[in-house]
Amino acid sequence: MKSVKPPKASNKVTTRWIPYEVKLSGVHDVVITGDFVQWAIQGVPLSYDGGETWRTALDLPAGEYQYRLIVDGQWADDPQAVKRVPNGYGSQNCVLIVS
Repeated sequence: MKSVKPPKASNKVTTRWIPYEVKLSGVHDVVITGDFVQWAIQGVPLSYDGGETWRTALDLPAGEYQYRLIVDGQWADDPQAVKRVPNGYGSQNCVLIVS
């Protein structure tokens, strides 16, 4: 009798698109960066809606992610972030929770 091998378990991590938006006025350029992009300075650019809202979508697996914004070339906090943790630079990182 021929044996049948069970299917291999997938090592693929399930991700989903997480919408992200922030309301900022009087700015020209907004980027989100964090541990999900290894804190790359170019991060993920946000699109401007012409009002006060900047948005993007992040493709992430479940977990907690620390992040900050770069607004017009300067590090900035997300004013609407609910959770924050201290960082090693005397300020705080915002935390995005993906469930």
